[in-house]
Amino acid sequence: MSEAAVHARVEAIFTGPEEGGLIHQVESIEALAGQGLEGDRYFLRRVAGQETDDPADQITLFELEAIELTNAETDLDVKPLEMRRNIMTSGLSLADQIGKHLKIGNAVVEPMEDNPPCSWLVELVGKPLLKPMIKRGGVRGRIVVSGTIRAGDQIEVLEVDAQTETG
Repeated sequence: MSEAAVHARVEAIFTGPEEGGLIHQVESIEALAGQGLEGDRYFLRRVAGQETDDPADQITLFELEAIELTNAETDLDVKPLEMRRNIMTSGLSLADQIGKHLKIGNAVVEPMEDNPPCSWLVELVGKPLLKPMIKRGGVRGRIVVSGTIRAGDQIEVLEVDAQTETG
């Protein structure tokens, strides 16, 4: 495990059961391989038969440090809930993990792509987040191995092998 990953952890977990609806902070959540986070809007769409072909919508992660930096540089006072992402992390550059596997709790997640803020997010939270958060919006990804994720869990960058994919 790299030195940076030793200190990487889950700071908070958020879920929103409805598109555009309220986001709730939870202490733990079940991550289901190929489906998403139990109770989250993207998971519920799949259960209802409205599945998309986009595996990167199963989980979103964002960095506490990105919010802190944005708040230090602007007067926006961005709150973690306003990011409308699932897993707030610390101690790890998520953009550098795209294509790798991360063990979070006993789940395994693969960050797949950047997740910059969009005009829909700006409309929902009422703050001009596009420019200050453009490279700080976190990542979208898929759940490779099912498991429970809890606030406070350590995050470990894994060496990818065939066994990691068997979840």
